[in-house]
Amino acid sequence: TNAVKCRPTKNEGKANRPPSDVEIAACKGWLWKEIQLVKPKCIITLGKVPTYTLLRSQLKKSYKLGSIVGVEFIVDFCDSRIFPTYHPSFLMLHGKDKVEETVNLFKELKIRFG
Repeated sequence: TNAVKCRPTKNEGKANRPPSDVEIAACKGWLWKEIQLVKPKCIITLGKVPTYTLLRSQLKKSYKLGSIVGVEFIVDFCDSRIFPTYHPSFLMLHGKDKVEETVNLFKELKIRFG
């Protein structure tokens, strides 16, 4: 799922942009409901937006994603374990050296949570 249910754009829809806090807040109820319905054992966040959306109370807004990739977080709003990792577009454009780390995280979590 996504933290925001629409595609925020700039340049008359020709480019993506990060969602604003207002856009995230407007969609947060849908995200919480999805988590309640699915009851996932773990949630893997792909990038800074979903990571900060779910872990806002545990992170400073200026956090560095790379410092928490693969770290297990426990939250009080669900029983899921949360594991941040990189967004696929970052990996394709800038993080080719982090692809193996990301794939290994997915493999580890599949073994652990099935």
